[in-house]
Amino acid sequence: MRVSIRRMAMNEEKLNSPMRQMPPKLRKAFRSKIVSLLLFLSGMGSAFSISSTEAALGTCGNGVVDKFEQCDDGNLNNGDGCSSLCQMEGDDFPVMVYTANDPPPTPALEELPLLTKITQHGITWTFASPVRVGRFVNGDYYVAGECTIVDIQPFPTKTNGRHGSVLNIQPNTQRSGFDSRIQAGRYDPSLRVYPPMKLTPGNKLISSRSAEGSNLPCVMRPNDTSESPVASISILTGVDAAQDLDAFRPSYAQGSTEIYLSRNLRRQLLPKLAPVQNVPPLSEFEGYFKRPWVDSVFFNFDVPAEYMASYGRENGYVMSFSSLLLTLNFPQEEKDPLLVYLTQYGIDLYGLVEQGHTGWQAHGGHGSGRKFPIVFAGVMLNEGKMKSVRVNFGEDMQTIWVSETLPAATYTRSWHTQPETVVYGGHVGINGESVNPGWGPYEHLAPSVWKNTLGESYRRCCTSVSWVGEALAARLIPEMQEAWNHPQFFEYVNRWMLSPDDPQDLETVRTATGMVIDVDFMQGQSWKILSGGGYHKPHRTFVDEMWAAYRNTPPPPPPGKAMLWIPLLLGE
Repeated sequence: MRVSIRRMAMNEEKLNSPMRQMPPKLRKAFRSKIVSLLLFLSGMGSAFSISSTEAALGTCGNGVVDKFEQCDDGNLNNGDGCSSLCQMEGDDFPVMVYTANDPPPTPALEELPLLTKITQHGITWTFASPVRVGRFVNGDYYVAGECTIVDIQPFPTKTNGRHGSVLNIQPNTQRSGFDSRIQAGRYDPSLRVYPPMKLTPGNKLISSRSAEGSNLPCVMRPNDTSESPVASISILTGVDAAQDLDAFRPSYAQGSTEIYLSRNLRRQLLPKLAPVQNVPPLSEFEGYFKRPWVDSVFFNFDVPAEYMASYGRENGYVMSFSSLLLTLNFPQEEKDPLLVYLTQYGIDLYGLVEQGHTGWQAHGGHGSGRKFPIVFAGVMLNEGKMKSVRVNFGEDMQTIWVSETLPAATYTRSWHTQPETVVYGGHVGINGESVNPGWGPYEHLAPSVWKNTLGESYRRCCTSVSWVGEALAARLIPEMQEAWNHPQFFEYVNRWMLSPDDPQDLETVRTATGMVIDVDFMQGQSWKILSGGGYHKPHRTFVDEMWAAYRNTPPPPPPGKAMLWIPLLLGE
């Protein structure tokens, strides 16, 4: 794009009469500002005009790390740490910042490494013959064309029940083939596949590595042990051609093939806020999301427990911490790995939804933390169908207006000394009474007529505390709160954080039900349960500090809208 100052600068005779009526000195100053602005725009234009030379992939093998290369060791060998495409090999795959103004080239098929095996995160796939292999922007591998896998390590057998592989994730089976120790009847050996097997374009092989011996500590709750016997998962995707260097992996859901590009991430929407006192390292949360979060079996019975949350509450906590980290003023190249990994999780979940998954419904704390990544991915990629996702989510099912309690429009306020208009929706949501007595809304009624305290227990222990960061991040990131489209959630979080428990209300609950509420479960904070779960990190107060610092700060406008002020500045 070229800007011609001569063509774009307005002739004084063509200006409106107010301009002609300015004193000469003021008119000269105004014209000088216009010319400066046009020169600035001319400089910006050059960023949108990338020459073919600038866009060309660097010469791999020349010993110089050129543009779009991750490494260059002076040769085109594979297996020495730097591939023949000059990408890092192994698990330390760096996330590159790619933009629409400076997109990477698409490698030719013959440029992809020709390999007989791939190892990722302790899982190795071996092929019958060499195949062309590439990597998505998050580091996951793909195979271009059809291939035959003759071995997987650790080796799965029909008798050992460990280290299972499945072909695609079926959206609504609520069963898993990863490990025979999976609880509650959720293990289904018929889902497992064994080598030799063919992987064709459009399909995904999801391979697991089982935990040996006892199960693993829970993510962000190390005092407890995960119920899942699965340690880690790696995904190998079949595609029909070499992919762009910035391609996201398509969702692991069966039938999901859409590929998004990281160049289209609207990074300019992420705020650049000053950090609070206790900020977690980006690396901790990058580490949680670097490997796939496979999230199709409710109650987390088969999650890869080395790095994925084992309960919805911790799912919400990980979302809260990660999303708020992305609102801070880290350099973009430091933010991008977490941004890419979190977006990939949203793509994976939306793939399940698109293929018929009914969502992650309220059930105590189990249904939290899945809506945020889908909506976030939609906002970042400007993908309308993700932004408008409409399935079951715990956060929305468990936050309602009082007037929504059944019979509808019967109640207008809660029982509290200071009545509330937004209340907790109960253990499984608004229709909970039809599931079990006391499983629905209850805050519209006096504690003396509550059927039990199940809802109040889970309201305090396992849901509200993990929603705070999600709600704050959605408020701070432009378009998120609007796309979320459930104002009850945001009003409820405001209530949790801004309305401390009234001592008289606490006594009323104790007298009527015998329930004594622990100080860790009080309104007005989100961090104390983390501490009780063994997450003794100094930054466990991060979300609360961010709330105190930025809850009352208006969200910054999208960057493009700032230009609307230029005419006013020029006219001053």
